[in-house]
Formats: sequence, C-alpha cells, structure tokens
Amino acid sequence: MDKIVEIFCDVDDFCTVFIPEWEKPLIETGD
Repeated sequence: MDKIVEIFCDVDDFCTVFIPEWEKPLIETGD
C-alpha cells in the first residue's frame, strides 16, 4: 500500500510541475 502512495505522490509532484508547463503554450496561443 505504501508503494502505491509513494508512486502517487511522485506522479502528483510531476503533475504540479508538468501541467503548468503544458498549459503555457495553450494559454499563449489562445486555444
């Protein structure tokens, strides 16, 4: 169970970094 939580937290940390970077071009182009 701890391993799942650990993986989820790693993914969550990844998402907090990745998603804003991914959205930036979308916001800039207006799409």
